[in-house]
Amino acid sequence: MGKIYKVPFPTSCIIMSSNFFFSVCPTEAIPLSGNGKLSSPNYPMSNYTASQNCTWIITVPVGKYVKFAFTDFVLGSCALDCSSESCTYVEVYNGASARTASLGRFCKGSDQNEMLSSGHQMFVKFHSGSTLDRGFEAQYSVSLVAPRPSPSSSPPPSSSSPPSPSPTIKTEISTPATVDISDVERNGAVLKLERKEFLSNGNRTSYTQIIVKQLKEEGQNIGTSTDQKYAAKDIVKDYENRVDGEPYITAEFDYDKGEESFTIGDEKYYSRSKSGSKKYLNGELDSGTNYAVFQRSFDAYRSYDSGSFIRFKTKKGFPWLTVLLVVILIVVLALALIAFACWLVKKKRRDLEVSSKTDNVEMNTAGSHGCTATVA
Repeated sequence: MGKIYKVPFPTSCIIMSSNFFFSVCPTEAIPLSGNGKLSSPNYPMSNYTASQNCTWIITVPVGKYVKFAFTDFVLGSCALDCSSESCTYVEVYNGASARTASLGRFCKGSDQNEMLSSGHQMFVKFHSGSTLDRGFEAQYSVSLVAPRPSPSSSPPPSSSSPPSPSPTIKTEISTPATVDISDVERNGAVLKLERKEFLSNGNRTSYTQIIVKQLKEEGQNIGTSTDQKYAAKDIVKDYENRVDGEPYITAEFDYDKGEESFTIGDEKYYSRSKSGSKKYLNGELDSGTNYAVFQRSFDAYRSYDSGSFIRFKTKKGFPWLTVLLVVILIVVLALALIAFACWLVKKKRRDLEVSSKTDNVEMNTAGSHGCTATVA
């Protein structure tokens, strides 16, 4: 038998070894320590129930770290970004509560990579939404190895080592809030990508998103990409279901593809190599329209760094439709004039023919009268 913990459980809960088997989530976080496993309610006997929130606090000795990895992960269907509360997800935090930095939120379709805390505690939350399934099981253990180099010490010489990584989980690229570029074609806005092998938290970059926002007017105040309204969990729309004025994801691709630049609006599909990854259409932009775009780089745990907004305006396209309508109208008018002219010519000919016939009749009539008079 493993460790037994005294926790305020509902009467329906059963404690088994260093795991907890329960059908209803306790109202308080379950304390865990050392090495063991944790799982969702009813696992593995039956499906978890809807609308529950289970939490765990994992603690290891000071100076050591918590290692966490999923051993089974079968959750109900959900959007890939896991943002909806109707979605079932597991979120792991780098500390003793949900107020600490998130190491990742995981739902159906998410990458389940091994995680390490930066301190001696880790907080885990399971939220069950409206879609039910078997649930998850995860293993936690004590790690003697730090997850990343200490910001106060220099990493060993290596071409792949990040230069002086920061200890924070989410910080942004140190560049101006916006950068303006000249007018571009509807599929010709070229964004120079920042090649960041490591994020500011020291973790290796896994993939990149390109996010576009259509502006109502030139000079519109859009804030910065660090604002809460641009949080990754809130940007879920793509080009094909975009809404005017709201940011949308126009592309997502692996970091190791090596792109140095990205062309906005090239009408191609982009996706990560991971099986089941969503494909994003990098659709053509509207002409004569102001846009803002920025790059967001993610690690395997969905922690991210965001780049600066790049503003640009697409050129007004040549009004082919208007020109075509004008040409058609001119042709129609020309044909109408020609038809009218032909009608006038024909009418005049008919009038001349009628007039000529009338004159002939009068002449014939006059001649007949003359002959009669002579005979008489």
